[in-house]
Amino acid sequence: MSNVFAPPVDLRPDAEILAALVDETYTELARAPYAGFHFNTGASYAVERLGYDPGELMAIPVECTARFAGLGNPLADADPQTGEVLLDAGCGAGTDLLLGAWRVGREGRAFGVEPNPAMRAIARDAVSRQGLGHCRVLEGSLEYLPLPDQSVDVAIANATFSLCPAREEALAELHRVLRPGGRLVISDAVVDGHFPAHERVDPALWAS
Repeated sequence: MSNVFAPPVDLRPDAEILAALVDETYTELARAPYAGFHFNTGASYAVERLGYDPGELMAIPVECTARFAGLGNPLADADPQTGEVLLDAGCGAGTDLLLGAWRVGREGRAFGVEPNPAMRAIARDAVSRQGLGHCRVLEGSLEYLPLPDQSVDVAIANATFSLCPAREEALAELHRVLRPGGRLVISDAVVDGHFPAHERVDPALWAS
């Protein structure tokens, strides 16, 4: 008797459906940041739960901080230095990006990559209003970073990997753009326990 093995089950949701749900969620956050969401948002949350400096956040346009939806404080560990090139992969409305741009200074450069047009527009407006000529917001995603090979000293990703089913491709892209010895800090959700298969393939749960 020969053994019959079933092929491995792909427990990731359909990538196109997930992308559409993520885009819908963050378009709504951009449109109505105080509407109330099933995830934490805003400056008070960033200060009280994640350890952000309240004085620094007050210096950032409220249009950015009201739409903050990170899961950690990656800049605290990344520690960008004056003159370095910083990448915020999935920069949202730009809170971490602006903070990072201040840290690298005009001697350095800061790039934010964001797939959602509404959030990208808010981040670009904030960069312009703050006169940060060394900072740019680019269209792209974790899987497709519009930057040259080995061009980044420090990269951060705050609550973006949990929205991306193609994590191997995302890590490969981040590795591609980082210079030898570059630093990568990811702040995100960690699964503690077991999720049933039907939950692991549910795009609505991934999009949260």
